[in-house]
Amino acid sequence: SLSLSAGTANAIVRRVSAKILGSGFMDAERFFILLFEKVLGVDETSACVNGRNAWVHTAVTANVTLLSAHWRRGYEGMVYAGVLQFYTMTIISDCWASYFNENFGFQHAVCNGHILRELVAAAYFRQQRWAVEMFDLLLEIFTAKRNAVEQGDKSLPQECLDDVRKRYQRIVADGFIEIADEKKGKTYSLLERLRKLEDAVLAFAVDFNVDFTNNASEQSLRNLKVALRAMGQFKTMTGLADYCIIQSFMDTCRKQGHNPFEMLRILLSGGDIIEAVFDAKYAAPIKQMIKFTDIVAAGVSDEIEDALLELPISITDELRAAVSYGRLKVYNDPPPVIT
Repeated sequence: SLSLSAGTANAIVRRVSAKILGSGFMDAERFFILLFEKVLGVDETSACVNGRNAWVHTAVTANVTLLSAHWRRGYEGMVYAGVLQFYTMTIISDCWASYFNENFGFQHAVCNGHILRELVAAAYFRQQRWAVEMFDLLLEIFTAKRNAVEQGDKSLPQECLDDVRKRYQRIVADGFIEIADEKKGKTYSLLERLRKLEDAVLAFAVDFNVDFTNNASEQSLRNLKVALRAMGQFKTMTGLADYCIIQSFMDTCRKQGHNPFEMLRILLSGGDIIEAVFDAKYAAPIKQMIKFTDIVAAGVSDEIEDALLELPISITDELRAAVSYGRLKVYNDPPPVIT
């Protein structure tokens, strides 16, 4: 029957967030992605902060969830968590142009859930025959991949992939013929996207690690949208950043098969939370990378060389840059000035 003041609740949130951040857990998630994950889902959503629009960016795999807050939606906000600018494998996105920035070095896959919805709109509202054919083709490939996975196959036969590409290219060509008089509009833009992003659209068929959709990224942001519907907005950017840190911790613990509240108990009692959450074979190199980050930040050249020799993995240029980026920090700068 004890009451809990808003100030006490806020102090608890701040304490837990600071503990997670100070433990290096957020950096552990970052290095887990950079070291071990072959496919990364990315997305972003808006969040109101004291009447101003801010953005939450997510980087998601089957093993970790990393949320970060920033005032910007574009490149500056996307790279704040220190992942995308150093990632070299494959990302799944929703075709937003900013993910195709020339400064990024990863490969692309797109969410075919978005593509299917646009194909349905083109077929239903504009009676586009090519859209029906493309819809059927993508679902046919999805079914073929699912059957192959169930049979234990690692990839589709090359002759199947060659046939898929020929049919894909023919359908796109037929689509441009069907709208020959149009040079703009949603249907034209969809066809252009399908033509330019053929490899990204079909990435799920070529690489079985790539999912057909980007639903995992969208699901990682769902709790935030539910929270915003309940409370309307965050009062400060620090509050939003605290939410992202705690939610990242809780969701990652679940994905690693742990009870999040048991992991919180270990964290708050001063235990080794990285060792507790991540498997030992992952925790060791991750902790070495975090140690390397702190040594680089200190700028002692002899210690840097010694740390390099201790690393159980080969350090690439991208990983060296990720180390030089430093520890993840809570975003608390003032909002950008609107001109």
